[in-house]
Amino acid sequence: MIKVFNWIKEKLIYFLVGGVALASTVAIIPDKPIEQIIVKDVATYFAELDKDNNVLRVIVADQDFINTGKVGNPDNWKQTYYNGEVRKNYAGIGYKYDKDIDTFIGKKPSEDATLNEVTAKWVMPVKEIVIDTNVATTTK
Repeated sequence: MIKVFNWIKEKLIYFLVGGVALASTVAIIPDKPIEQIIVKDVATYFAELDKDNNVLRVIVADQDFINTGKVGNPDNWKQTYYNGEVRKNYAGIGYKYDKDIDTFIGKKPSEDATLNEVTAKWVMPVKEIVIDTNVATTTK
C-alpha cells in the first residue's frame, strides 16, 4: 500500500496526454486508502482567435487569468473543452470558430466534404466502387 502523507490536503498535478497539458486537483483525505483519492478535472482550455475566428493557439488557463489581458484582448479568447461536450470539438491550431453554431470546426479535408452541423465534423461522400466480376483471370 502506498503511504499518503496526512498533511497533504490538495495537490495540483500536471500531466501530458496526447501533447496536451491537463491539470487535475487531487483531494487527499487523511486516513483513507489510496483507492479513495478523489480526482477532479479542473483544467480549463482557451483558444485564441484572430479577426476571422481562426484558432491561433490553445492554452491551459482559468477565466480570471484570461480576463487580466496578460495574453491579449480577453474578447479574442473562447473556452474549448477537451471532451467535446460543449462546442462539439476541442479547438486546435488551424480550426475555425463558428459563432452561428457555437463550435470549433477543423480544416476541410477536401472540396467535396460537407459539414455535419450536428456533430461539427466533416463528412466525405461515399464513392461507389464497381467491381467487374466478368474479368477473366489466369493462373499458372
